[in-house]
Amino acid sequence: MAFSGLFKKEEKKEVNTVEEPKRFNSYIRSYALIKNISYDEAKEYLDKIKEEYGLTYGKYLNNKLWAYKDPTEALEMAVYRKESKEENYEKFAGTSLNMAMSDLEEKIAGLKAKYEICQKKLNMENYVDNKLYELDDEAVEQFFIDRERKEEEELEMVSNLTGWHKGQVKLDITLAQALHGLGRKNYMACRCWELSHEEMAGFARDFDSKYVTHHYNEKSGLPILRYKEKFATEYGPFLGRKFWINEEDADYDSFLEFIDGVKEIFCKPVNMSGGYGAMKFDLQAEDSRKLYDQLMAMPRYICEECVYQHEDIAKVNSSCLNTLRVVALQDEKGVHILDILMRFGNGGLVDNLSADGMVVHVDKGTGTIDTNAFDYAGNAYEKHPISGVKFKGYKLPNWDKVLSLVEAATKHRDDINFVGWDVAITQDNALIIEGNNSPGFGLNQKPYVPSQEGRRFLFKDYIDPEIYKCELKVSKRLDKEGKRGHYVFK
Repeated sequence: MAFSGLFKKEEKKEVNTVEEPKRFNSYIRSYALIKNISYDEAKEYLDKIKEEYGLTYGKYLNNKLWAYKDPTEALEMAVYRKESKEENYEKFAGTSLNMAMSDLEEKIAGLKAKYEICQKKLNMENYVDNKLYELDDEAVEQFFIDRERKEEEELEMVSNLTGWHKGQVKLDITLAQALHGLGRKNYMACRCWELSHEEMAGFARDFDSKYVTHHYNEKSGLPILRYKEKFATEYGPFLGRKFWINEEDADYDSFLEFIDGVKEIFCKPVNMSGGYGAMKFDLQAEDSRKLYDQLMAMPRYICEECVYQHEDIAKVNSSCLNTLRVVALQDEKGVHILDILMRFGNGGLVDNLSADGMVVHVDKGTGTIDTNAFDYAGNAYEKHPISGVKFKGYKLPNWDKVLSLVEAATKHRDDINFVGWDVAITQDNALIIEGNNSPGFGLNQKPYVPSQEGRRFLFKDYIDPEIYKCELKVSKRLDKEGKRGHYVFK
């Protein structure tokens, strides 16, 4: 069952009601605090970066470009990532939405013109990432109204708990993202207002994994992990199942060959992650020709024969395939398993946290779950809410086979040395489901959110040392100054 220890009842503190000057921007203020300069100096520099490189204040700060003595290379990398993301949106528009990029841009422009709140909040990134393309226009507007209301309620709550003005709370949230890579949801779930900056510096975050990917995976290997069809072909021996893709030239005979002897298939979009768009079909209940025609009319999907999990795993949750996330790295010393998590579904088709799943930590030596579960909404669970199975102390089966599989898969290629493996435990074996080229370390922090225990130490030997040292130095200075919640700007 879920329990709430995240938001304890605390005495409401008197709030500073003095209004702050409207000219202050939280990103500029965060940069001023990080660099220990005036607001105007910070604004001048960030405006220059925006003009020369096309990077917004947020992109500059959240890419930790402030941490480098010579940010030239990092700036070029940030621009490259920005351009790559734009290319991915164009591919997504064509393959998943069956529309030209210009039509998608026109749709977003129309929403911004139609609704005032969309003019302020809507962009390509949050339109795609939040799957707003699945909603009608009024529902998109309501999405942002609801989110704005929730953000205001969060500001009010933290303001009441700390005594800080809401403008200072907003700054603290922005600074936690810029300095520590802890976004708003993590800020609220981890109760970051209770933590020092040095404590927050110890929290695992997604940003670090990008650095590890860049330094341990060569460009030649990245497409294999990025594209599901390439991955299925390259790592076929570790998958133990057949697959089929609804390519334009995929004829009916190829589909019949694929489903021969298969009871169920699981289909997912080639260019999507997080379990979005996943579907499952019982072949005994489907007309094969109609199913083929249905799949061929859809954007690009990869279809695989279903994997059936061990009965001990199904006892916890039987609604979907529950998978391990094993973060592994290969260097000259061999394969290192950095951390292991287990995700469980919660009545849905997939176990992803974005689809109401939950995550626990697993002791890599014994295969025993050693934390409670935690979900994306911030709920902690001692037991699975449907099955009632207690998480802590639950022993996972076939553990030696899990470790052997991961080691072999990690050694498979010399140009792919850092992977977040999604692993299924079957009745007699363990199988790779997917490989993630940049497994966000923020997921590894999730099970420890209630205890506010930082997990960055797990990856410290591999993350960017320049960023780590700079972040720690700034954190100690800000903690020593002791002005948090009461910053004054020139």
